[in-house]
Amino acid sequence: MIRISRKLLSVLAIMYALLHAALGSFWVTQYDDSLPAIAAIVVYLAVVIPSIVLYRGDKLPVAHAIGAVALGLMVPLLAQSRLASNHFNDYSTWYVLGLATLFAVIAIRGYVGLALVGAVLEAITVAGWAGWQNFLATGLLGALTVVGGAAVVTIGLNRAADEARRYADLNTVAVAEAAALQAAGEQRARLLRATLDKARPMLRRIAQPRELGPVERLEARLLEASLRDEIRGKDLIGEATRTAIDRARRRGISVTVLDEGGVASLNPAQLERLHARLAAELEALESGRVTVRAPRDEEWLLTIAAFTEDSNVPALWLRLGESDI
Repeated sequence: MIRISRKLLSVLAIMYALLHAALGSFWVTQYDDSLPAIAAIVVYLAVVIPSIVLYRGDKLPVAHAIGAVALGLMVPLLAQSRLASNHFNDYSTWYVLGLATLFAVIAIRGYVGLALVGAVLEAITVAGWAGWQNFLATGLLGALTVVGGAAVVTIGLNRAADEARRYADLNTVAVAEAAALQAAGEQRARLLRATLDKARPMLRRIAQPRELGPVERLEARLLEASLRDEIRGKDLIGEATRTAIDRARRRGISVTVLDEGGVASLNPAQLERLHARLAAELEALESGRVTVRAPRDEEWLLTIAAFTEDSNVPALWLRLGESDI
């Protein structure tokens, strides 16, 4: 992509602005009194040059923009006060395109509406002096075209910049989500490998012809349950919850863990806090059965329902949202 430096653009704009002032200087003899003509040129230069070169940012301060338009509109009033209206179509009216240059700068530097207002007021001032029947001959159509073109280009560039920023933001979010998913996948793979490593000795023992003892049968049942948790519990299974679930089962509590996708939107820090909260709730239970569920598309992230033996009335019923973790 071709890039043009701001300094080069500023130099070109200044040269174009000075061209109009130079034309006006050559035609000051056409005025009944040259002093207002010279004053008009000085005011024009005092406004247009600073509007091009001052300030680091692309946008002018609002006070400068308003002041520039107001002072710019004084130029035709000064010049036309000592200029006969039959000069409407020669270079005595240099300021027509000169002010168009100023207003184009105002538009490009952040104030499209103000620039258009200035251009319309200029057209009214000049056409009222030269006669509306001479509108085209005064060069006002070209002036309005210059300002309108600058406004259209500025609006287009601003929209393109907004779209570029929006695309960059979306791309940043997508990259972050992909990284989070990859990290979560890698973490789950590590956890699954660790679980399988833990299960391997028991699997070898089960493969032997000797009958399992009571302790070994308990460990086999706990192992089977933990493997089921890894499959059905998904993001609800972490170091803290894995330990708490195992301890609860060893106390005789029946634990069921179901992740239906309700916590998929949580970042790692939130998920760690959720695991800690769930582990704390499980550690507080003494007996019975408990079901932990992360439903999809619900207002809450997690439900915990705990029942005592021979009772269908929950001894513990919690719905946890993001504000609860």
